[in-house]
Parts: sequence; C-alpha cells; structure tokens
Amino acid sequence: MPACGEPSPSRQVMPFAHQRWINGLQSVPDAFGRPALLAWSYDGRVCLWDAQTGANIAAIEHERVVEHAAWIADVNGQSAILSSSAYARHVRLTVLPHCDVVDFNTPGYTSSFMQALWVPELLGRPCVLCWQYRHGVTLWDAASGEELKFRPAMVWGAAWSTELRSVLYWSNRAEQDTAWPERNIALWTPETDECRVYQFPGHIEFPIFDADGRLNRHSGDGAMLVSSGLQAPAVLGWSSNGLVGLWDALTTQAIAPFIRHHAPVLGASWVADTPCGPAILSWSLDGRVMLCPISTGRPFLSASLDGAAKGAAYVAAMEPCILAWSDRGDLQLCSRIENDAASMAQFKHARSIGGATWLSNVSGRPAILSWADDSTVRLARAATGNVICSFGLDERPTALILLPSQQPDAVSFAVGCRSGSIGVFDFVDR
Repeated sequence: MPACGEPSPSRQVMPFAHQRWINGLQSVPDAFGRPALLAWSYDGRVCLWDAQTGANIAAIEHERVVEHAAWIADVNGQSAILSSSAYARHVRLTVLPHCDVVDFNTPGYTSSFMQALWVPELLGRPCVLCWQYRHGVTLWDAASGEELKFRPAMVWGAAWSTELRSVLYWSNRAEQDTAWPERNIALWTPETDECRVYQFPGHIEFPIFDADGRLNRHSGDGAMLVSSGLQAPAVLGWSSNGLVGLWDALTTQAIAPFIRHHAPVLGASWVADTPCGPAILSWSLDGRVMLCPISTGRPFLSASLDGAAKGAAYVAAMEPCILAWSDRGDLQLCSRIENDAASMAQFKHARSIGGATWLSNVSGRPAILSWADDSTVRLARAATGNVICSFGLDERPTALILLPSQQPDAVSFAVGCRSGSIGVFDFVDR
C-alpha cells in the first residue's frame, strides 16, 4: 500500500495468477480486441491475462520453469505465443485462439540459458530460432518443426537481425572450458552459412569466479546490432575483460576506440544522439557508469555507484543525464552543468534495485519509477528525489512493465512478484 499521506493509486490484483514467481511480463495492446498481459513463471505456465478484468484468456503448460515467452502478432494471419523452457529443453509455438501447438525439442545441454526468437521470413518460410548454452543455435521451420540449420557454439545469448538476415550471438569469455575455445561475438548468416567474428584485444584481466569457484552471477558478455546515427550497421559488444567495442558488422573492423572499465562490464547500450554525437553507455561490476562518444572513447558523462551497476539509461531531457542503479539500492541521476561538475539527485532503496524508468510527465514534471528487492515500487520527482508515492508489495517484485495509460499525465504499470501474483497499478497525482 502507499505510504501514509501519499496519493493513493488504484490497483487491480490477480493474487493467484501463478503459483511461483513471475519471470517476465509483456504488454499486449490488442489481444482479440482488448489490452492484455502476457506472463511467464517458474511454475511452468505461460498465461495471457485481460489487463482490465484479470480474467485468463489463454494458458500454456510446460513441464518445468519457463524462462522466456513472447507475443507474436502475426503468424499467417493469427496471433501466437512463443515460449521456451531450458530445463525441459523445450520450445513451444502456440497459435491462438484455438491453441494449436508446434513443439521444438532441443537435444542439447540442460541449463537455465536458452531462448527462442521469432523470425518472420527466412529460407522462404517463417522460422523459429533458438540459442542454447553449450549447444548452439538452431533454426526450425515454424509450421512443421523441421530442423533447417544448426551451428554449434557455446552461446551465452543471441539476437536476430532482419536487416542483415543474420543471427548475432556471443559466448562468455569468463567460461573456462577448453572444449569450447570460441569465446567471441559472431554474426551467422544461415542462408549462406557465412560467419563473421568480432574479437576483443587482450585477455581476461579480472577475477570472475567467487571464493567457491563458481561463476560470478554478474559476469557474462553481451552484444547488439546498432545502425541509428551510423552509415552502416555495427556490432556493439561488451566483455568480462572490462572492454566495450564497436565493429563494422560486415568488415568486422573496429570503428571506434575501445572503452576500458576497471572491472567486468555488465551491460551497454547505444545512444545515437547526444551533444557529442553517437555514444555508448556502459556499466560495470565496480559501479562505474560511463557515456562515451565513439569519436573519443572517453567519458562525457559518468557516475560511480555504491555496489555493482545493474543497469543504466540515457535521458535526453533539458540537460542530458544518466540514470543508473546498483545491487546495493543506489539510484542516481547524473548530469553535466556549466562548470563541468556533476549535478546529482539520489534515490535510495534498502536493497538491490531491479530497474528504473524515466517518466517525462507525471503531473507536469519529470519523475523516476524504480523497483527493488525491498518489496517496494517507488515514484519520485526527478529533480529532487522526493517520493511522490511508494507502493508496498507483499513480495519481492521480479518483473515490471509500463502500460498504456488512459490519461496523459498518469502512470500505469504491471508488477509480477516472487509469490506469483500480478498487480496492475494506475496512479494520478490529484
């Protein structure tokens, strides 16, 4: 419930939506003529819920935990849900409204790292693409389930590029397994079987295993394809060796100076338009967050958080800002002012922050929506950090998404919790 004296939001709760924690949520603006929520859970179920009434529209069962799911608006003129369960080594395409099912079984290594991606057209047909840790990338015919292509690799993640008709995948440089020597970023074109590789210089410089020899939960490389603000598509990648790189997607040549952190890089994003031109925003295990123009590779904006930086976002407000958050409850909004010093507003949570979002108009002024493991969702003024409203939850939030709002200055969002419940909130500061 909101803290005493704060504005009260309206709330629609589906308390028994799932039996175990929610792994993810997706807003579906039009599911058979009504707004809906797609939710997937540790209980092995994927459910489509009416966002206004909480009624169940469709339910899909997997044998074990569902790590990923996605709503697909058009599969031969019908809607569908694509879901994957890594522990069950199973991918399922469910075509609605009659729940016609196509199953794809993966014979690879059983782990919690696997995801299926929808490919609207490749090799003359709709396809399902699946990456699986310690197995590789598989391409299936979406209609028949027939395997079309397979590329073995120790994959840590992947993304599909419609523009290049290729799959970008990456391995984890922290994984010390001589059976899989390839620890790079690669772009594979299934139609030609051509594979381009993008390499970081040097070696892993930082300890990425804990005292018991287990892989640090923060470690792991990543990559994405970017093109906005550039003359040609490029690959943006980050690494456990503390480097962030940008390569021409076709030539594999580095097109910007490598950005160096003093700890493993946990994530990065592309910012096409800043006062210094295209830039890369990156964050690392030591709490350092940097926005670096690709022309120099040096920070234009930066922040230092208490704890490991879990995420960051560039805010193109009146004054360009970095919004960044950590695993110790530290949330900062940093900007440059005329004397080149950092202007900073801080928003503290008691525990690790799951995420934060910039809202440009809440009652006429910017605000920040954040959620954390202290079982709170907080809405605060961006300029001062003053709390507008604090939403106390019964359990730790595990997923949060913004929803379309009926009013221009209102805030609507859905929260999934560890208990399996889903709450839909509408807030207006009256």
